[in-house]
Amino acid sequence: MHLEKLELQGFKTFVHKTVLHFPQPRGSEQRGVAAIVGPNGSGKSNFADALRWVMGEQSLKSIRGKKSEDLIFSGTEKLARVGMAEVSLYLNNEDKQAPIDYSQVVITRRLFRSGESEYLLNKKKVRLQDVTMLLAEASFGQKTYSIIGQGMVDAFLMASPLERKSYFDEASGTRPLQLKREDAEHKLTLTEDNLRQGEVLVNEITPRLRSLTRQVHRLERREEVMQELAAVRTQYYGSICYENSEALRQTTNAKEKAQADREATAAALAQLEEAFAKLEQATSVNERFQQLEANHQRLWDARTALREKLVEARTALASEANRNRRGEQSSEALAGIYYDLEAAIAELTAAAEQSAEAAHLALRGSLTRLQTHIQQLKSQIFGAETENETARQALKETVRQLQEEEQKVAEKLAAVGEAMKRFHEDEQQKNKAVFELERNIRQTREALSVLVEKENEYKVALARLQTEKEALDRELEEELEGQVPAPDRTVYSVPEKMAMRQRIESLKRRLAEIGTIDEETAKEYEETKSRYDFLTGEAEDLRKAIVDLRKIIKELDETITRQFNESFHRISIDFERFFKILFNGGTAKLVRVALPTISAAVTDDEDEEDVAEEEETVNRNAPERVGIDIQATPPSKRLKNISMLSGGERALTSLALICAIISSNPSPFVVLDEVDAALDEANSVRFAEIIDQLSHRTQFIVITHNRASMQQANILYGITMGDDGASKVLSLKLEDVQKE
Repeated sequence: MHLEKLELQGFKTFVHKTVLHFPQPRGSEQRGVAAIVGPNGSGKSNFADALRWVMGEQSLKSIRGKKSEDLIFSGTEKLARVGMAEVSLYLNNEDKQAPIDYSQVVITRRLFRSGESEYLLNKKKVRLQDVTMLLAEASFGQKTYSIIGQGMVDAFLMASPLERKSYFDEASGTRPLQLKREDAEHKLTLTEDNLRQGEVLVNEITPRLRSLTRQVHRLERREEVMQELAAVRTQYYGSICYENSEALRQTTNAKEKAQADREATAAALAQLEEAFAKLEQATSVNERFQQLEANHQRLWDARTALREKLVEARTALASEANRNRRGEQSSEALAGIYYDLEAAIAELTAAAEQSAEAAHLALRGSLTRLQTHIQQLKSQIFGAETENETARQALKETVRQLQEEEQKVAEKLAAVGEAMKRFHEDEQQKNKAVFELERNIRQTREALSVLVEKENEYKVALARLQTEKEALDRELEEELEGQVPAPDRTVYSVPEKMAMRQRIESLKRRLAEIGTIDEETAKEYEETKSRYDFLTGEAEDLRKAIVDLRKIIKELDETITRQFNESFHRISIDFERFFKILFNGGTAKLVRVALPTISAAVTDDEDEEDVAEEEETVNRNAPERVGIDIQATPPSKRLKNISMLSGGERALTSLALICAIISSNPSPFVVLDEVDAALDEANSVRFAEIIDQLSHRTQFIVITHNRASMQQANILYGITMGDDGASKVLSLKLEDVQKE
């Protein structure tokens, strides 16, 4: 992982959007050094503040501010103030050093003049805790050696052993583990508090639960008796109810059947009586027979008249046929004359054509008169034939119609004769039916009387059974509160029923002896027992969680201790090596010192036992308190206490320690803000050589005035400030200059 670029806008003096690109690693040779230079007050150190701020710094003092608005460009006479400060940090994560599935990680922090702020990770809003954990797992953060600001060099030496250890924790890579341990300790504290609260609640409800348990046991005994009583009652009353309902059903069915038979018999009797009344109201025998005779005579006379007309029509038809035959003969004779006349006319016509004119005229006149007579003869012959044919067809139609009418009258006459025959037969059968109908009416009336008596008997029995059912319902209301028991089809004898009745009375007496118990007791017991079980279960889960958390904390402490010891050993060796390089000799040593445990103060609201318990809990959960002490002896001196070193010696010692930490566990990038300001030219050269060596392991951003540090840079940024009060950046790649 390495730093690709830094974007600032509205942050302190960088009002305009400013982008700084940093040298990228070139294989395994060098990760690059970028130098930021400029006059005092131009805003160079604002880059270090911006890096520290975007990585989550919460202390305004650390970034040289008193309030949040100090971080937003406040405006000048020529430039207006802005409403937001924004810094974006671009990190190359192709090696996946940061545990996130992005090849480029962009961390953005924004601050608005209203006081609102937000963090973004690859343009998605996140929490400060997410950013802090991500940077810690990537082996750098805003509070340790990743950013060494002005005055922090001397602070390395002047810090207390415990404060100094935080730098070593970062260098050893245990910071993520420590964050996890702190989270586990926080969870452990909350879990222990919850356990204590749960135990208090359990202790409060335990006495009430015991009392409710005793009452519930009595209630259980009462429930057993009530269950047995309910079973016997169900058996006893189920049998009685079944017998009563079965008797009611059978009696009701029998009564309904008797009623249906009675209604059917009454209907049959009504039909018989109606039929008998109709026979009485029928027309007398003489009147009906006279009507048939009159009808027969009328039809006979009609047929006789039709026959007479038919004879007349047939006679007329025969006469017409004779006339036709005679007419045909006359017509044949006249036709012969007609044909002869035509032949004569033809001959006269021929003769007239051959004779003289006078004769011709006479013949022509005779011929004309002859033709006129021939036409008249023709009309008489053929016209008479047409008239005779029409009359003959009319007579035939009349004969046909008279035959049809005669046939219909004959059929009706035959039907009347048949009716007269059936009348005599029906009269004989009717006399027999009257006697049979009278006998059936008498028998039906006797059967109806029997059915009415039977129906009345069933009604009386049904009323008795209904009365018994009502009495049984009242008893069920008292004994079973109106609940209808399940039917029991078992047939019990009278002694068995008496025994069940006695058992019911005995169980009722036992219930009276036990007494009544509040119905809400069982409900309260269930609620209390459920809460007790829930609390005890939660307490057990909390105890297991406490054991697991303590195990996790112990494992983390062991891992932190082992990892810290290994890193501390490497840093101690490198510290002595870099110290000798910077001082051209001498000795330096890092020493671990044990620190006293934390003691809790006694307040007015606590007694000594509570304080002792609190100290025991704190000391049990807290790891061993260890500090780091520094022993440094420059060449030709016997000093061991670093407080006796001069200002330059303290600066060199601090730089040696910083270089040792960087060498042991290099951060993805390191910002050095004028850490070489107190060095002379010779020491500056040595320090620049060390930076060159370490640049193979980490990326450096050096804010400096030192010429030797500038010479080690791959890219040089110059910061200036114009009369508008805004910082501006000028960049220069030294490699390009060397090529030219």
